[in-house]
Amino acid sequence: MDTPYIYYIPIYPDDDCSETLMHLFSGEPGLDTKILELLRDLDRREERGEGVDYIQEFEGKLGLKRVSVRQLPRDRSRFVPITT
Repeated sequence: MDTPYIYYIPIYPDDDCSETLMHLFSGEPGLDTKILELLRDLDRREERGEGVDYIQEFEGKLGLKRVSVRQLPRDRSRFVPITT
């Protein structure tokens, strides 16, 4: 089984709260420079007033696939604190 290469990409929503949304994408290794260039281009387009779909752009232009992550709750009642 091939292990996918995962990119953790910050995308800033178009609002006033300064919140950063982090998205996981899988893709080929070695796309760091292309991802950063595309981010800069998308940010410029958005600053000029264009409605930009970052996720669609990453998937369409770079072949990245968005990865959904689900955290599973784990029963920690059997664990005891470590005392030193």
